[in-house]
Amino acid sequence: MIRENQGKLHYGWVIAVCCILFVCGSSLVSTGMSTNLNAMRQHLGFTNTQTSMVLTLRSIVGFIAAVFSARYYEKLGLRNGICLAMLSGVLAFLLFIIGGKNIYIVYIGGAVSGVCYTFGMMLPASMLIKNWFNKSRGFALAIASCGTAAVSVIFAPLTQSMVDNHGIMSAFIMEGGYLLLMAVLLFFLIKDRPEMMGLEPYGGKDWVPETKGREPKEATSLTRGWYYAYIFAIVLIGIVASPANANHTNNFVTAGLKPMDVAKAISLYGILVTVSKILFGKAVDRVGTFATTMIYGLNFVIALSLEACVNFNPRNWFMILSLAIYAFGTLVTSLGYPNWTVDLDSSHYNKTLSRCQTGYQFGAIIGSYVPGVIADATGSYAGAYFFFAACIAIAVIIVAGAYNSQKKK
Repeated sequence: MIRENQGKLHYGWVIAVCCILFVCGSSLVSTGMSTNLNAMRQHLGFTNTQTSMVLTLRSIVGFIAAVFSARYYEKLGLRNGICLAMLSGVLAFLLFIIGGKNIYIVYIGGAVSGVCYTFGMMLPASMLIKNWFNKSRGFALAIASCGTAAVSVIFAPLTQSMVDNHGIMSAFIMEGGYLLLMAVLLFFLIKDRPEMMGLEPYGGKDWVPETKGREPKEATSLTRGWYYAYIFAIVLIGIVASPANANHTNNFVTAGLKPMDVAKAISLYGILVTVSKILFGKAVDRVGTFATTMIYGLNFVIALSLEACVNFNPRNWFMILSLAIYAFGTLVTSLGYPNWTVDLDSSHYNKTLSRCQTGYQFGAIIGSYVPGVIADATGSYAGAYFFFAACIAIAVIIVAGAYNSQKKK
C-alpha cells in the first residue's frame, strides 16, 4: 500500500541529505582538488602543467562518461551507480597514494577520478530529487547542490591542515576514507524511488504546482545562427567553471599567500556560495533569468579579474574580496544554462540541454590544461584568470544577444 508519510518527516528529505553527502564526495575531485593540486606542486615537485594535466585527464574521462550516463544508471540503478561512483573516487585517491612522485600513476588516478566526477555529482542528485519530490522539488535540489559548497567549507581547511601536519598522503587517505564511508552508508540509505518504501513522492503523486495568476509561456526557439552561438557560449563557460575553481589555491599560493590562509578564505567562500544559491533562485523569481544573468555575470567577470590582480597585490584582504565577489557570480556557470534554455529554446529543451552539457564538458577539457601552461610560461596564474574573465564576458554578451533576438521576434 502506498502511503504519503503524513505527520512524519518524509523520507525524501533523507534522500536530499544523501545527495549533499555524495555531491560533496564527488566534489573532492573537482572543487576540492584546489588544495590537493597545490600540495602536489609543493610537496611532490610537480610542475603547474603537470597538475593541470591531472584535471585534463579527469575532464576527458568525465566527458566520455557523460555520453554513457543514461545507460549507466539504466543498467545499475541510482543507488548502485552512486555507490560505484564513490568507490571510483576511492580508487583515484588510492592511485594518488601509490603513485607518490610518479606522475604517470597520478595521471591514471586523475583519469579514474573522472568517473566519480560525472557519475557522482548533480546528475544522479537531480534524478533522485525528481523521483522523490513533486512538491518543493526546486528547494530540495538546492539543498542537494550544497554539497559543492560543503567541500569548500569543510574539506579545504581540513585538507590543508592534514598536509601541513601529517603530509600530503594523510590528506589523500582522509579524502579516500570519506568516499569509502559514503559508499557504505549510501548503500543502506538510498532508495531509488519512494514506491520501494511504500511511499508517495513528497507532496503526493497527484500534486501539481500552483499556476493561479500566471500565464503559461509560449514555446521558444533559437534561429540556427543564434543556436550555434549559444552552444559556443556554453563551451566558453565550461572552459572557466571547474578549472577556475580548481586553481584557486595554486593561484593565491603562487602569488605569495600562505596555504592555510588560502584554505580558510576558500572555506568562507563556500559559506557565501550557499547564501548565493538562495539569492540566485529568489532573483530569478523576482527579476527574471535575464536580469539575474547580467548581475551575476558582471560580478563573475569582476571577481575573475580581481583574482588575477591578487598576483600584483598579494594581500589576504584582497584575496577574500575577490572570493566574496566570486561567490556571487560563479553560479552563472552552473545554474545559468538550464534556465537560459527554458527561455530561449524551450521547443527543443531536452535536445538543447543535452548539447549544452556536452559543450560544457568539452570546454572543461580545454580549460583544465590552460592555467598550468600559462603559469609555467609566465610565473603566475594571473594570465589564466584574465583569460577566464574574457571568456565569461564574451559568453554573457552572446547570451544577452540571444535574449535580444527573442524580443525582436
